[in-house]
Amino acid sequence: MNNPFRVKKVNLLWQKARKRLTNDMLANLYADLKEQDGDELTLKKLKVEGFDETGEKQAAVRTKFRNIMARYNLEDHFDALHPEFQDQTNTVHFKTPNYKTPESPFLDKKLGKLWKKALDSGFTDGELEDLKKEFLHHQDKVEEYEQLKNEIDQLNPNEIKDNSIEQFKSLEDERKLMKTKVVSLKEKNKEIHYQYDRLQLLTKKSAEKDLEFSEPKVYDLWAEAKRVNFTKDELESFREELLHFEHKIRKHEYLKNEVKHSAQNLMNKNKEPSHEHKKLEEKAEEYGRKVKKWNQEFKYRINKAIHTEL
Repeated sequence: MNNPFRVKKVNLLWQKARKRLTNDMLANLYADLKEQDGDELTLKKLKVEGFDETGEKQAAVRTKFRNIMARYNLEDHFDALHPEFQDQTNTVHFKTPNYKTPESPFLDKKLGKLWKKALDSGFTDGELEDLKKEFLHHQDKVEEYEQLKNEIDQLNPNEIKDNSIEQFKSLEDERKLMKTKVVSLKEKNKEIHYQYDRLQLLTKKSAEKDLEFSEPKVYDLWAEAKRVNFTKDELESFREELLHFEHKIRKHEYLKNEVKHSAQNLMNKNKEPSHEHKKLEEKAEEYGRKVKKWNQEFKYRINKAIHTEL
């Protein structure tokens, strides 16, 4: 998880801190930087919209960033980070040339770099083989995203060739199709970002032997929980629950993939959705709602513990 944040300078500080801080301190820093990341993006939006003319908000965000560095003895990085990387965001780029090499079987440049890091991280052959499957699965997702994006680019629902009723019906159908594809594209984009964060966590495993979670949202919860004044037994109980929660997230991913494969098979055979397929969709959606509810409950317990301390 080299770049878990959206603002580049926040990611740079995180990378520096990982080399200097213990895992307990990193968990605390992660929670602080996550909040700072949001503040930086809010500030950027304000500046784009012409607000914060006095620079008051910018000064407050900068001071908060410096205070975080001071809290973790990282102030020596402030001057280097702030002027050069102000308001730059970290994004995942999907349109990349072919970066396949003997060391990396992946087309995506960022994926190739992450794989090279995995090769140098001390994984066993078996672990690398399992990790490679995860990487190839992610590459498939990126290729699906690009294919869908190309399909949208080729649609032109505003082009009118004649004034016939059939033409207008055809245009209306094309607009509906584009709207559906755009929604799907956004979902795929979100999924790719989440899965890439997960791959970073998996690759980070050997560097931090006690890293227990490979799902980003579970790691977030664990980082927050370690900051709360839980007793040792309460924290251990919370950790066990998070392990079960991570398993449930993976089950939800499995169900979503089953729905996808079922839909693909139906499309290949030019068949309408079967009763079994609809039941599978319902099961995946229901499980997704449960995962969302469980996640909210964990957050509620953490927030409740924080307010109890206050």
